[in-house]
Amino acid sequence: MQLQLIFVPAPESTRIRQSTVVRPNTRKVVAMKILRRSILTGRVHVRDINITGAQLEAWQRGELIQDAAPDLTASEREFIINGVTDEEWSEAFGEEE
Repeated sequence: MQLQLIFVPAPESTRIRQSTVVRPNTRKVVAMKILRRSILTGRVHVRDINITGAQLEAWQRGELIQDAAPDLTASEREFIINGVTDEEWSEAFGEEE
């Protein structure tokens, strides 16, 4: 599944026409709505994550997510990578000891 990003809040200059998106400044940290399908359950989830467009692009080019976005929690990184929520992880593998 392709990573789907929704920038929030959308600046006034951002316009979506068909499949073209004019992006805001990719260096500014903004809350993005990240939509991912879980590899465990197949369910689609959306989370607000504070990450820059530049950080996401670095990860998509192959940089390790922990290096590209060092301020994210482990839970946020895993969600971006595989769409798994904390609840799904606990259901599948139990609570952390």
